[in-house]
Amino acid sequence: MRLNVLKRRARVPEDILPLRDSFAFQVAMIHHPTSKFIFANHDQYGMTSNHWKVLSVVAHVGPLPSTDVTNWCSLDKAAVSRAVHKLLDDGLIGLGGRGGSTRAIDLEVTDAGLEIQRAIAYRIADFQDWLLSELTEAERRWLLDTMNHLRTKLANLDIGQVRSQLAEPDEEPETRLAD
Repeated sequence: MRLNVLKRRARVPEDILPLRDSFAFQVAMIHHPTSKFIFANHDQYGMTSNHWKVLSVVAHVGPLPSTDVTNWCSLDKAAVSRAVHKLLDDGLIGLGGRGGSTRAIDLEVTDAGLEIQRAIAYRIADFQDWLLSELTEAERRWLLDTMNHLRTKLANLDIGQVRSQLAEPDEEPETRLAD
């Protein structure tokens, strides 16, 4: 079976959210070029985006156990583990004991790690200033506060619960199949 090609161009019905009003689409369109810029900055230090995320968390939040890193960035345990091993091998983070216990090990940023993290952070801050340069200080604050609010809301996202709260479409879209 194959899909029949419609002779006239199909259009999205007017009651469907246009892309320009779709939050998810807009975030994706901002994310891609921003990520390319950020990656270009940490790539010169031989780091992937996961390495940079873990280094940033340890530098800003640490010392902390590696198991807590996942609470601060969008990485799973395996990705954090791989990044931690690479950063340890490169001497950008180190291990420190907590309260004299040999079992409670925290990740700590080293001087070398802090130097690289700062260099990348300053470049990213310059990019952010450029990107948001046409916004007033109040608009910038509102945007960042709103993004933090949404990030917090999404951190505990239960997809099944959200789906059950959303209205189901009235009808399925029609697909015409040829024999």
